Amino acid sequence: MRATLTSTCLLSLLLSSGCTEPPPEPPPRPPLTLENGPEAPAERVVLLAEQHAAHAEPAEDMGPYAGTLARGQIQDHPLVLIGTRCYVAIASGSEGVTDLDLSLIDQNGVPVAQDGEASRDAVIGARTPICPVQPEQYRLRVRMFRGEGDYAVSLFYASNL
Repeated sequence: MRATLTSTCLLSLLLSSGCTEPPPEPPPRPPLTLENGPEAPAERVVLLAEQHAAHAEPAEDMGPYAGTLARGQIQDHPLVLIGTRCYVAIASGSEGVTDLDLSLIDQNGVPVAQDGEASRDAVIGARTPICPVQPEQYRLRVRMFRGEGDYAVSLFYASNL
């Protein structure tokens, strides 16, 4: 049948009426992963959320936050977490980042959650969601332990199971 369409198309071209055969469909792309996926930190955060917080909803009223840090620099992002929700925070750094640290600091300066991985990606609250009892002021702290470059961090509402 395909040979007939091609012959018909060639005949139509010869008769100057044009070819109406649809173009071939491109081959499907493999799904994006952290290994073959985007380098932009904000796009990596989305992929990390799919892996570590699949049922979480983006907390669009808080962030996303982004910046650029050199080795050893710290950036605090103040926020208020309410007592009726649970949270997951996910951060990622650009290609020049080799160890990005993420922690949540309460109003007394005490770390409530912090990642322990030496990676350009950081996740807190995925295994044990961060569930404040009442509304409270916090600081989401991003620290460039090794490397330098851009970062992005987003909060997600986790289920309160």
